[in-house]
Amino acid sequence: MFGVRESMTVVDYGCGSGHYTLFFSEKVGTGGSVYAVDIAPEAIQTVEKMVGSKQMTNIIPVLAKGYNCGLPSGVADRVFAIDMFHLVNDVTPFLFELGRIMKDNGVLYIDYGHQPKEQALERIKKANRFYIGEVYSKYAVCTAKGSW
Repeated sequence: MFGVRESMTVVDYGCGSGHYTLFFSEKVGTGGSVYAVDIAPEAIQTVEKMVGSKQMTNIIPVLAKGYNCGLPSGVADRVFAIDMFHLVNDVTPFLFELGRIMKDNGVLYIDYGHQPKEQALERIKKANRFYIGEVYSKYAVCTAKGSW
């Protein structure tokens, strides 16, 4: 699903309680990695507890500071921003950060969250950081414009 395969590196940006993080962890297997990124310390603590209790060695919890997650550039095959885009105030630096952490052939899956699809797509276009590819009822599939 979403092109996630064994040995990939996935970033679950805005991971919350880690529900999707766990799903991605199972898909990438022991040869892959999942970065669970959130700005809320409580979310990261919840993911850390889940990692410990389930002994998931391929999940790396990351506390972001604003729009900076601190991950290396070009690390991610797939970046997922699920049910959080509506909370982003300044879209341009946010999308810049997502593009920065993606590999050249990486793909962003961005869920519209609690905003109309048209509004979310307009916000992505206005930031001018991503090409919008496939558009679905709940999310869009994007690729980065240029190098970071």
